[in-house]
Amino acid sequence: MNVIRRKIHLKLKEVLARDPDEDVQIQIFDEFKLITKANSSRAIMPPILLNEGQVRLLAARGAKYRLEMLPWDGKASAIARFSSACIPVTSFPPDLLFVTSCSVDSGAHEYRVVRANAAVVLHGKSDPQHLGQEALGNGTKFAVKLLHATHSVVEGSGFCGADLDYADVRIYRAKDGGKVAALRTPTPPPSRGAFALSADGSQLAIVSDAQISIFSLQ
Repeated sequence: MNVIRRKIHLKLKEVLARDPDEDVQIQIFDEFKLITKANSSRAIMPPILLNEGQVRLLAARGAKYRLEMLPWDGKASAIARFSSACIPVTSFPPDLLFVTSCSVDSGAHEYRVVRANAAVVLHGKSDPQHLGQEALGNGTKFAVKLLHATHSVVEGSGFCGADLDYADVRIYRAKDGGKVAALRTPTPPPSRGAFALSADGSQLAIVSDAQISIFSLQ
């Protein structure tokens, strides 16, 4: 059966000249006990999950979007509305959303860390030399990494690893968004990730200049 499905998928991909839209079934377990199920689509982006339920990104005309919380058991409610030329949204521990947006007119980036109840924990803006941002966290802290280029980068233009100057990594308390530390490392790798918080939030690891550096956050 899997062979047949794969052949159908490849045929659709050939006809459409892209990967076909697929339904995604989500199952939530507490250890081995099935708690609930939900369905999603990969048409916009992979499923975004929080403890409370699934977050959906809904598009409207004019590059407008709405973030909606769909509880595992309850009625959907809006978390945020915004206009943007880009639509990355991710979730990370402890139960937070990282929402980045790009100005439709200028391409300037902004980013927000948002709770499931729509409360904004952190709001930041990126300058023209920022190449992107990402976030990760644990139970008590979260970190935001900003890649910085040697020159201003136009949205949608190409770049190479030599264009990267340094990475700023800023660490915050998850409970109130208060800044804990800020670190700058040279020669970051031209890829996502490459930084991590320890399970207890006491250390931060960053890859730079082909080496792993460990920083204490005590």
